[in-house]
Amino acid sequence: TEHLSPLLSLLMDEFTSLHCTLLTLLPPRSLCDFTSHRTFVLINTTMFWTVAQNYCREHHTDLAMVRNIEENQMVQNLLPSRDIAWIGLHREGWKWSDGSDSSLRNWRPDQPLGSTKSCVAADFRDNGLWVTMECNDKSAFICYSGEHIA
Repeated sequence: TEHLSPLLSLLMDEFTSLHCTLLTLLPPRSLCDFTSHRTFVLINTTMFWTVAQNYCREHHTDLAMVRNIEENQMVQNLLPSRDIAWIGLHREGWKWSDGSDSSLRNWRPDQPLGSTKSCVAADFRDNGLWVTMECNDKSAFICYSGEHIA
């Protein structure tokens, strides 16, 4: 059994690599993080933030949680300089959709100061910087699949 553990680990890494490769080739557009085994998926259908959250939870894991600069770059690469897309951050303590704290801050300089808007989108017309929006606005959105952090 002690010889199976390294083999199993190698097989899981190969499976993850193949899975990530296939996901990047097939629609909807997605990017895979090989180190955390998380995949970000752009959903080009516009929805309210809570409807997008429910969609992500039903079909993936949750709305995108951007935990570091590398993941922010991956999310930005999904929708370069085109539009705005919901991410999983919201006003309740500026926490992620799953309730975890956000340590990364990527706000546009005028955000979120004084804003009464409660949901957050990445604005890819402005280098993916985060902006607050009304939760009942419709937007494309980014889900992630993989480990649930909370």
